[in-house]
This record gives sequence, structure tokens and C-alpha cells, in this order.
Amino acid sequence: MNAPLSIIEGAFRVRMLSFSLLLNNTIGYNKFFSDVYGTNFFVSTFVEPIILSSMANIESTQIFEPDGEYAYDSLNIKTVPETLSKYMTNLKYCINRVNSKSNFEDAFKECINYLPNKIMNYFDTLDIAIIIISVLMVLLVLMIAYINNFEEIISDYDEKINSLCENFEIDKEITDKSIKTSNKNKIIRFLTYSSFAIAIFVNGITIIPTIVIIIILH
Repeated sequence: MNAPLSIIEGAFRVRMLSFSLLLNNTIGYNKFFSDVYGTNFFVSTFVEPIILSSMANIESTQIFEPDGEYAYDSLNIKTVPETLSKYMTNLKYCINRVNSKSNFEDAFKECINYLPNKIMNYFDTLDIAIIIISVLMVLLVLMIAYINNFEEIISDYDEKINSLCENFEIDKEITDKSIKTSNKNKIIRFLTYSSFAIAIFVNGITIIPTIVIIIILH
């Protein structure tokens, strides 16, 4: 009979039972509850009497017992019977609490409602953080690419702008010359037409009296 192994297995199964409760793992809950119940029966029926009887004459021997609510970060000095008695008390307390119908169901419901929601909130926050980091990384890559090609881009644009300006100057000169020529031609045509009109008008003034005189003489 391996008494230390039975005690270690009992502690391990209690811890796994608590994990199953927190994670809402019904399969693990049923399995480890049965394991804890069987370990308690075996230790209390067979292991405890043997240990107490064999250790009755060496009760002065002291051992270190881990202590702490969560981390077990301290040690207490206890005798073997005291340590075993406390172990059995805790084991039976665990079974009674799990098997109790008073407060356990409410505590269990609170755990299965609170923990998944809290975990999902953490995942939502993590997703948002990942999205923000991804966007920032993309912007950073674009900035690096832009900075690396900044001089080339500026020089290309300078060349294009200069070329456009030169073309614009040429087009402007041609347009101005064409406008000046067109205006000059319009002025020449206007003066020509005006001179013709004046000449006709003047000639008309001199011709009309002559025609009247000829008519009177006849």
C-alpha cells in the first residue's frame, strides 16, 4: 500500500476538480469528483489507521507543511498525525462542499457566468489591441516606404513640373502671338472697311449734286 502516493493523488484530484468547476468542464467535474470521493474513502478507511498506528510512537517527528490560501508560499512545522488529520479534514470538506446543495449551486452558477464573460472581454480587448497595432504597423511601413522613396518622388515631380512649365511657356508664347496677329488683322480689316465706307460716303456726297444738276439741265 503506497500511502504517500494516495495522499498526493487526493491533493491532485482536488485541484483538478476545482479547475473543472472554474472552467465549466462537466466531464472533468464528474470524473474528478468521483476520484476525490474514492480517494477519501480509501485514505480514511485504509491509509489513515495504518499511518496513525505506525506513527503513534514517533509523534515528536516534525515535517514541513505548505501553507497559504493560493500560492502555498510559506511553511508550517507539524507532526505527521497533525498533517494527515488536516489533510483528511480538507479532503472531506471539499467533498462535502461539492456535494452540498445549499451554496454550491449558486457559487457554481456564478463561476460559469462570470469567468467566460470575463475571458471573452479579455479576448475582445486583445482583438482591439491587435487591430490597432496592425494598423499602426501598416502606417509605419507606408511611412518608411515613402521616406525611402521621398527624394526620388520629389525629383520626378520637379522634372515633370519643369517640363510642364516649359511646355506651358511655349504654348503661352504661341497663343499670345496668335492673339496679337489676330487682333492686328482685325484692326487692318476694320481700317480697310472704314476707309472704303468713308470713300464711298465722300464720293456719294460729290456725285449726288452732279447727278441732280445733270437731271435739271436735261
